[in-house]
Amino acid sequence: MSTLLLRAGWRQLTRYRGQWSLTVLAIAIGVAVVVAVDLANQSALRAFDAAERVLLGAASHRLLGGPEGVPEEVYLWLRMEQRIRRAAPVVEGRARLPALERTVTLLGLDAFAEGELRMGALAPDAGNLGQLLAVPNTALLSEDLQQALALRPGERFLLRAQGREVELTFLGLPAGTEPALAGLVVMDIASAQELLGREGWLSRIDLAVSAAEAARLQAVLPAGLRLLDATAQAGSLQELTAAFRLNLTALSLLALLVGLFLIYNTLSFAVVRRRHMVGTLRALGVTQGEIMRGLLQEAALLGLLGALAGLALGVPLAHGLVRLVGRTVATLYAEQAVLGLVLTPWSITKALLLGVLGTVLAAWLPARESAALPPRQLLSRAALEAGSRCWLLRVALIGAALAAAGVLLLLASGGLAAGFLGLFAIVLGAALGVPLLSAGLMGLAVPLLAAAAGTVARLAGRGAVASLSRTGVAVTALAVAVAAVVGVGIMIQSFRDSVDGWLEHTLQADVYVGAEAGAVLDAELVERIRLLPLAADVSVSRRLQLATEAGPLQLWALELGPQAWRGFQLLEGEPESAYRAFRAGGVMVSEPFAYRHRLRVGDGLRLPTREGMREFPVVAVYRDYGSDRGVVTLHADTLQRWFGISPITGIGVYGSGETTAEALLEAVRTLLPEARGIQLNSQQALRQRSLEIFDQTFAITNVLRLLAGIVAFAGILAALAALQLERARETAVLRAIGLTPAQSAALTVTQSGLLGLAAGICALPLGVMLSGLLVHVILRRAFGWSMNFLVSPHILLEGVALAVLAALLAGLYPAWRSQAEPPAPALREEP
Repeated sequence: MSTLLLRAGWRQLTRYRGQWSLTVLAIAIGVAVVVAVDLANQSALRAFDAAERVLLGAASHRLLGGPEGVPEEVYLWLRMEQRIRRAAPVVEGRARLPALERTVTLLGLDAFAEGELRMGALAPDAGNLGQLLAVPNTALLSEDLQQALALRPGERFLLRAQGREVELTFLGLPAGTEPALAGLVVMDIASAQELLGREGWLSRIDLAVSAAEAARLQAVLPAGLRLLDATAQAGSLQELTAAFRLNLTALSLLALLVGLFLIYNTLSFAVVRRRHMVGTLRALGVTQGEIMRGLLQEAALLGLLGALAGLALGVPLAHGLVRLVGRTVATLYAEQAVLGLVLTPWSITKALLLGVLGTVLAAWLPARESAALPPRQLLSRAALEAGSRCWLLRVALIGAALAAAGVLLLLASGGLAAGFLGLFAIVLGAALGVPLLSAGLMGLAVPLLAAAAGTVARLAGRGAVASLSRTGVAVTALAVAVAAVVGVGIMIQSFRDSVDGWLEHTLQADVYVGAEAGAVLDAELVERIRLLPLAADVSVSRRLQLATEAGPLQLWALELGPQAWRGFQLLEGEPESAYRAFRAGGVMVSEPFAYRHRLRVGDGLRLPTREGMREFPVVAVYRDYGSDRGVVTLHADTLQRWFGISPITGIGVYGSGETTAEALLEAVRTLLPEARGIQLNSQQALRQRSLEIFDQTFAITNVLRLLAGIVAFAGILAALAALQLERARETAVLRAIGLTPAQSAALTVTQSGLLGLAAGICALPLGVMLSGLLVHVILRRAFGWSMNFLVSPHILLEGVALAVLAALLAGLYPAWRSQAEPPAPALREEP
């Protein structure tokens, strides 16, 4: 019997090559999207790992100080009194390359101390070692900077730091030419201290010590110093980007979910079309198990072909996605080199598992149904349609139960992974109700079509309703894809509207003066701006980064008046009392920081000051979309008292009376004739630039939305082609009794349009629900932000139009086939 099954299956595959090719294409695109996102995520992770591994070297711990860093004397104390030999001082700061208009990391190292920690990765060639130590103003550059500047050893370049430009001599690349080191300038530690204005201070001291040595050192540390585990510090950036990468993975899996619906639909068509053949085989003695195994083996073969094609498509797609991922991560978190893609055995295995197992699982239910029915029912079309109608309600009830389970999961757990599982359960559950809803919608549409559009439209509507066993899952797949497009579109629009409103509320000043990395704004400049006749008030801000056990912490110190204070949207705290407490030494925390650290007004926040750890009262929680890491805001007087003076990084200028922003901008510009690295923006320009960064951040999301739509289009095309093949005899009968070729094509296109319209209408509530979950659950848990929920009518209309257009385009080829083929061959086939 196995030979008979193989021959029958092979005959079907070769007879309908076009349709099976579309099935393989749908599988391939679904797998390709998942593979591409996985490779892009892994590339970003490898970049983080490699960069941290190089910079960390053999260090096990990091010794940190207060806001100003670690005094140089501590390093001598470690070497001389504590006898710790494997210790290396580090000075780190931000600088600017004017030639590239790019911010870089300036790293100052002691070449003698680095020998046992990082020397293999960060040292120059042995012949240049003496020059780096003995000759001032020499530096190494990471490979990306060297290529961008097109420098050869011995050539010079400009670097800006602390408001002045210096000319440095390029010595070479770090040993080993580590591709993970991006945007890095390495200098001798003394030169770096001088350039950054940190004479006598270190950013940290890296140590390679045992657990026992670390415990002994912890007990004798001077006040104000902290010994932290280096590996925990190194993983902080990966933790910050985990939510971003998980969001991409979820979107790719949503595309695969659409693909699985389409695979199920296509294989269901295959089973329906071969019911007569299967019934004949069963009558000849082929068992249920043999039938089911044969169908599943066929599905596995298609899945394998689709997975291999998906791998081939996924790799070039990943090259494009990795650039978008790298650009987004650099914008939101930190700049890292984009490493080359590596197709690991695990990546190949995952692709094969997704393609083969996903296809087999999608084929299991139609194969089981076909194998379980007795031969008489297999040969009966009426039994098929009656069974399909019974299953509609059952599937919808199963979907309702699955959606309820998803809601319970969301309520029971506050984790991000649980949020995504609940989201997928709700979406899948709602999707299972789409066939019942679409059947009802098309049933209502039939009388309207008959009255308004004539016989062809009535035939199309009745044909769609009558073909429940073939059209239901196709509509579901298209509805899920369109719902993803609509849901993510509403989410992005809601997010953008919230950010725009926040910017409008926050940007109270008319003109903003900012310092790029490597530049400084001095107090004298502030006083000159205050004296401008057009300036009514000035606010001053300073930003400081503290090293903590949980990773870098951003401090924002403000010297501001009542007008600037109105720019804060307080989510917790009463404005007047919060302002008084803020001036008295309390701190405000941004919404993401409060969410991540579970802080409320009245709680205490412990921060490392120059006098050791100190607890500050939290007086307010405010809205901030500028950073999902979170920010701690304090008054300038509090900063000076506990953390020391920090350079001014921003100035806000408020115009007086009827002063225009343009006039004030020009007045401030006259005070900066020789300023380098100082940005001058009007309120409107800064707001526009911020929204451009937002749009850039979501570019990859829009790409994935497009890919989900492509998956749906490929699948609906396969479904309509299969439906046209399966209904060839019915169409031939209509042609024989007078239906013209043009009417035959119109019948197919109209039915396609009805399927698309039903999918679009069903997608709207599903998409709105999806967007609500994304806004109120996923984004909240991933980034700590709350935001407005805005359902834009044009996004809903675009969703319906997309579904109808995709279905109409997919119906063009089947329509051409239906009017081009003569009816006689189809009429000779058995009914």
